[in-house]
Amino acid sequence: MIIQTKQVGLLLCALALFVGVGFLIGKQQKSTVISATSSDLPVWTAPVSLENNQYGAYLSGFLAQQNQDYDRMTASFEKALAIDSDNEKLKTTVYLLKAVQGKIDEALPLAASLGSIKKPELLTDYVLIANAFKRGDYDGTLHLLKTKTHYGPDRVLKPALRAWAYAGQNKKAAAEKELEVFNKPQSKQLYLYYRALLALAFDDRDGANKFFRRMMKDPAESYPSLTAVVFVRDFYMARGEWKTGLPAYDRLIPFLQRTPSVRDVIQEMKSPKQMTPQIGAAIAFYDVSVALAPLKTEETSLILNELAIYLAPDALTPKIWGGELLESAGNNRAANRVYDRIPHPNDVIMLKKVMNFIAVENYTDVLPLLQTLLDHNPEDAFLYRLAGEIYTERKEYATAIDFYKKSVALFKKMGLSEETGRTLFALGAVYDAAKQRTLAEQAFLESVRLYPNNAQALNYLGYIWLEQNKNIDEAFQLVSSAAQLEPDDPNITDSLALGYYRKGDYTRALELAEQSIDRLSYSSVAYTHLGDIYAALGRHREAKYQYRKALDLTADMTPELKLELHKKSGLSR
Repeated sequence: MIIQTKQVGLLLCALALFVGVGFLIGKQQKSTVISATSSDLPVWTAPVSLENNQYGAYLSGFLAQQNQDYDRMTASFEKALAIDSDNEKLKTTVYLLKAVQGKIDEALPLAASLGSIKKPELLTDYVLIANAFKRGDYDGTLHLLKTKTHYGPDRVLKPALRAWAYAGQNKKAAAEKELEVFNKPQSKQLYLYYRALLALAFDDRDGANKFFRRMMKDPAESYPSLTAVVFVRDFYMARGEWKTGLPAYDRLIPFLQRTPSVRDVIQEMKSPKQMTPQIGAAIAFYDVSVALAPLKTEETSLILNELAIYLAPDALTPKIWGGELLESAGNNRAANRVYDRIPHPNDVIMLKKVMNFIAVENYTDVLPLLQTLLDHNPEDAFLYRLAGEIYTERKEYATAIDFYKKSVALFKKMGLSEETGRTLFALGAVYDAAKQRTLAEQAFLESVRLYPNNAQALNYLGYIWLEQNKNIDEAFQLVSSAAQLEPDDPNITDSLALGYYRKGDYTRALELAEQSIDRLSYSSVAYTHLGDIYAALGRHREAKYQYRKALDLTADMTPELKLELHKKSGLSR
């Protein structure tokens, strides 16, 4: 059973922070913003020739950025940079695009080129350091750490990376000494975790056992990271000693039981067969990426996380984290591209991809994923409701109705009255769109009975009755209740105006209609209501003006309304 669709969000990262990391980093410098704006147009240093189309290449990249098309954006800016190779701004933009997309090897030459400028927030030094780790060049790593980087993450990354570089040189004592900077109350768990990992790298199983046990017995109310839980589990399972009774892990059990997504991810994660300096550096990059995220430094977090993936390409959590970072920045297409790098995505990842497709209104690519999820979870009422929403957007009402009906049946089976009421409201709206008004009314009636505080359902049912001029007293009570729940909703205010009109209180109706019309200036229906009220008050010239204004609008125009408005306004068709 998948967790509730709307709650996936950042649950996977809820366990991913160590208290000490953020504390040690301190206030982060403002990150470089890669979002292009019109003020970011570069100052060209190469001779300008329209035949070379350098302006066109840049503008093409800018437009691609607006559409979240990062492949085209990168290609366009690369073309512009090839023409104007000394342009620092273009060079920086291309470097950042490649870095945040995980194209680290392609970013390396630009990182080296940009390394001389004093912009540590670009993280060019850490890109070079990650590459040195990957090549096993630990002397080069230590040299870069000594001569480069002057930035917020240094307080955590420098000692952690130096420790792993010394481990690569087989200097255990020097590595342990570097980690002593974390041996403080505010970063104690981080210290114990890193000491345990370092012990594993030197195949010191007794040392790893000592530090893991101290970490898991820590009475602090903080949770260890997902990766830490996996390392501890795999370590003790290999020894045949895995059991509960470790306070920190026991605190996780109730959370995991409530959050199957996290439990499932932990079950799928595996610690590496051999702990290496490269993996240790990846964990350090990942931990700092997570710790920086609350400081709203998306580019910094993304680059550090991509460096973790670069060094540990088989790890699952950095890919999940990278996708969620992009989601939080509103880059849903790019987030799905990160999730595509997960070779065997579980249901949680597929659900996140589904939500990203929906966010960008891609209702074609989402359907195969959603069908797979339904096949895996045939009793998940939320998924059936989500399918109903997607087919409603596609205007495939018969299919949407089938999915909503399955969702309603499952919610009723679970005894979830409010969710049943929500889904019945959605079902009623689709029935109405499909011109099945009797079934729509039945769905709305049951919806408001099960979920009486749903203002939209109250308004919808009340409005369709008022529109048909039937059940006026009951309809007026429904829209009045909706207005009490959501007094600032202009659609509900317009319904209430129609209610007063049906009851013959034209003065109050006019007051409410004029109040709502400014926010419903796109609506032919709202202008029609206002015209009807003017006509009832004997203000016929003003009524005709509103009818003619309604005829100029198309957002909610129907053939029937158009014919009605022509008759009321005195215009020929």
